[in-house]
Amino acid sequence: MKVLLASLLLASALAPAAHAGDARLVRPGAAEVAGEAMWAVAADDGLRLQAGGAGMTSSSDAGPSPALAGLMSAVIPGSGQLAQGKGRGWIYLGVEIASWFSVFALDSASDQAIDDSRTWADARWDSTRYAGGACWNQEDSDLLFEQRGRNPDGYYAALGDQETYVCGWDDVASRARYNDLRSEASSLSDLSGVFVAVIVLNHVVSAIDAAKVAADRRKEREQALHLRVSPPLSGELFAELRLTRRF
Repeated sequence: MKVLLASLLLASALAPAAHAGDARLVRPGAAEVAGEAMWAVAADDGLRLQAGGAGMTSSSDAGPSPALAGLMSAVIPGSGQLAQGKGRGWIYLGVEIASWFSVFALDSASDQAIDDSRTWADARWDSTRYAGGACWNQEDSDLLFEQRGRNPDGYYAALGDQETYVCGWDDVASRARYNDLRSEASSLSDLSGVFVAVIVLNHVVSAIDAAKVAADRRKEREQALHLRVSPPLSGELFAELRLTRRF
């Protein structure tokens, strides 16, 4: 009779534990870590239920799921890590802020270099000088001034790149300086593109890292039910239900 009551008490102790988290039965001797909840039932002069050790972690302390953590960091790098208490989230966030600042600064500098080059060209390339120069021809002239109205980028590129318009410059050095300003603007724009790539990579790496952190946390919260029935000692029946946390 006492054995039956012990079994009933043991089952009642097992039931809430099964609903408390991700619990599973493991073989005796599996690796265990301190920090466990334990119920014991003994049959001697009477029946008693004991509980001891640390309680189970509630789902409210679980943090974001791997999918949610990854999504958070994909949108705002570092946010998925910070939501889980990982300080390295500030690194991802810092890289994001610094990269965007660099993109805006470089784009602004590139635009300024383009404006400076065009101002330089307007002051030193003259259509009247070109029309009276040896390099002039009607077809190229019509094409150039057609571009000036509908495609300013093509117009200013032609002034620096095409030899057919060289006689419109006041001297060779002016044309060389113009092309240097254009090259500077292009280099700044290319560097801005590098930081855009850094931003994209930062989002991807941060999302993967945040999802991995969440997955590792989930594994740490996995718990195992370890059921052991001890052999009788001094005529006493003793059953122990041990809830352990795996790392």
